[in-house]
Amino acid sequence: MRIRAFQVVLGAGAVAASIVAAVPGTPLGNAVLYAGSALVLGGAWWAAFRQPAGQRTPWILLALSLTSTGAANILANLLKRADGSLPDVTAAHVLWLAAYPLLCVSLFLMVRLRAAGQLRAGVLDSAVLSTAAAVTAWQLLIAPAMATGGVTAGTLMYAAMPLGDVLVLAALLVLVLCPGPRSGATALAIGAAVLTLVGDVLYNVLPAVTSTGNVSRVDGLMLLGGALVVAAMLHPRVRELVTPVPLRVRTLHPARVLLLGAALLTAPASAVLHSDATGAGRVILLAATAVASAFILIRFTVAVREQESAQRQLAYQASHDPLTGLVNRATFAELVAANLPAAPVVLYIDLDGFKAVNDTAGHHAGDAILVTVAGRLQRIMRGADVVARLGGDEFAVLCPGLTTGEAVSVAERVIAAVAEPVEYDGAHHMVGASVGIAVADPGHDTDAALRSADAAMYESKRLGRGRWTLAA
Repeated sequence: MRIRAFQVVLGAGAVAASIVAAVPGTPLGNAVLYAGSALVLGGAWWAAFRQPAGQRTPWILLALSLTSTGAANILANLLKRADGSLPDVTAAHVLWLAAYPLLCVSLFLMVRLRAAGQLRAGVLDSAVLSTAAAVTAWQLLIAPAMATGGVTAGTLMYAAMPLGDVLVLAALLVLVLCPGPRSGATALAIGAAVLTLVGDVLYNVLPAVTSTGNVSRVDGLMLLGGALVVAAMLHPRVRELVTPVPLRVRTLHPARVLLLGAALLTAPASAVLHSDATGAGRVILLAATAVASAFILIRFTVAVREQESAQRQLAYQASHDPLTGLVNRATFAELVAANLPAAPVVLYIDLDGFKAVNDTAGHHAGDAILVTVAGRLQRIMRGADVVARLGGDEFAVLCPGLTTGEAVSVAERVIAAVAEPVEYDGAHHMVGASVGIAVADPGHDTDAALRSADAAMYESKRLGRGRWTLAA
């Protein structure tokens, strides 16, 4: 089995992070940390400039964020006092703070490229959850520090760190909540952001409750996060992070509702806990707040479900033929475009003798024929094939992964199926089918593929109808 570059980076990063976490602060641990950090930074910059020019900016910002953090760590080691502490405000702190917006802007640019026009829900949910995180950070970290040390440059710098983490959380949540594929590249990017966030939170929290040596173990976590960044940039599917995804109706996941409910309760619960109410009074207030929030969420979920149902119906109407239920021309063209790299087969089908039946037996008989033909085409196709009504009495079929010989067999089955009589209102009506077969060229566009199949279909009509023609 071939080992890819991103797998090598993952393996090396995991080994280096384990060593740093096992022997923090020792000569071996520091040597591995510095060597691993240098390799991560070099790999990040190299991988960033391997991306296409139009999609390079997010990755350059990500490499800048890693570089800023790495430089801050080096400076911090140089500026440490004898007891291992740092002065309140140093150049290392400035570099640490600079890494936050660089990382956030990088993630937001990825999401904007990936899901343009589909970000409203994700951004709003991210804002709700991040606000709850900011309230928690204020209550647990910032307010106690300011109450003890007052408002000084040192306490302001200390307060900026958890607020930076809130910004990173907001960007991470938008990436997680936005639509799009979730293959290895996206999973690695999300994992890298999670490890970076967790490591940074531990850096802020652990000094108050544990020794400096235990805090140093977090360096291993941060090193692994950097390795995940480089692995994501080297993953074969890295472009999925910056490639636009088609618009679609998304369903509100129950876990998302629970997260929003927890965020909704954060501020009221904090206010109740810090109020002058007695123990029993606090319990009653908390219970009432929880019940009210539950009812609000239920009402919210019902409204969202109703909206999703309406959106799905509108999306279906916009993409399907109302008479036959087949996909329409616009949707078929999108599907052909999506399958062009695999050179799919396109069949263009026109009914022979349909106009005569429509004129003599009436439009209701014509509609019955179209519905019957649509059903027959769907029955004889594979599950991966897509049948469309292009308009009037014209149909098309997209067949991925067929050879030319197999496509000819499909065309012959189409001709045989369409030729069977259609019964309507006590009468039997006969129509036929002329079929054009074209193999979509990956180097051409969708219109070229359809024109080629259409031209082959007209050649079938010219040669006598009820037959197939393979496009040149």
